[in-house]
Amino acid sequence: MSDPDPSNAPPSGRLRSFFGFGRKTDPVEAVSPEANGEMPQHNPNEMRLRLAEFQDLRVDDVMVPRAEIKAVEVGMEFPELLKYFAEVTHSRLPVFRESLDDPIGFVHIKDVVSELAKGEEPAKRPLERLHRDVLYVPPSMKLTDLLVKMQSTRIHLALVVDE
Repeated sequence: MSDPDPSNAPPSGRLRSFFGFGRKTDPVEAVSPEANGEMPQHNPNEMRLRLAEFQDLRVDDVMVPRAEIKAVEVGMEFPELLKYFAEVTHSRLPVFRESLDDPIGFVHIKDVVSELAKGEEPAKRPLERLHRDVLYVPPSMKLTDLLVKMQSTRIHLALVVDE
């Protein structure tokens, strides 16, 4: 015979019940297929449609407009560079000479941190040697082709140039 009174349950059962173990408290979690160990259901037609739409995208469909580009001038001094990285919260920034029309590459925050970790006084103008190569691509390039190129070259920033 089982006793329905929870106070008569073994101590472990009462503690589990008291702390809410075994209960779904979030209604979304309670009905979520993933929470119940099931695979989420995807509509195959919707997935095909999205894949087809993605394959039709070109670089100019996803590029950042020129007015919104966050970039640094090659002569920027180290403290100013650190401050700018903190403000823009990007991991990579294009580097240019005198204007955005004269890009020379990009700088990655991990290269800046490595420079700091050396424990030496950082170079006054580190971008002259810290910048990396950047990809130059036309706006008409298919986005899928750009992603493949970025993977193969291991360069994860591209600048769009006029054709």
